[in-house]
Amino acid sequence: MRDHTQLSENFFRYEFACKCGCGLQTADVEIITIWQRIRTHYDRLVTINSGARCAAHNQAVGGYPNSRHLRGEAADGTVDHVPAQEVQALLRSWYPNKLGIGRGRNFTHIDVRPSAANWSY
Repeated sequence: MRDHTQLSENFFRYEFACKCGCGLQTADVEIITIWQRIRTHYDRLVTINSGARCAAHNQAVGGYPNSRHLRGEAADGTVDHVPAQEVQALLRSWYPNKLGIGRGRNFTHIDVRPSAANWSY
């Protein structure tokens, strides 16, 4: 069952929940705040493709064994009609010394960490 608790102006708890249906719905406040900031900046639909993950789902999608997704400290998403490369560049300008920011072909990964890390899939 989807939890329609509103977490920010544009996001609800179910959007950050594990996609396998197990019920895991944890989401770090900072990750929600960052995605909301992106949504507000572009004024476009943001879709969270992967938020929290239970261990089984994380393994099934090939996630790292100690992924921040397991703790709700990471989320992958897309911004409607905005290339992931542009989102990654914007994030790096906003947060030059922290966050994990990964760029997939069609999505952006953001995780909460104290130092900067960048990569492409």
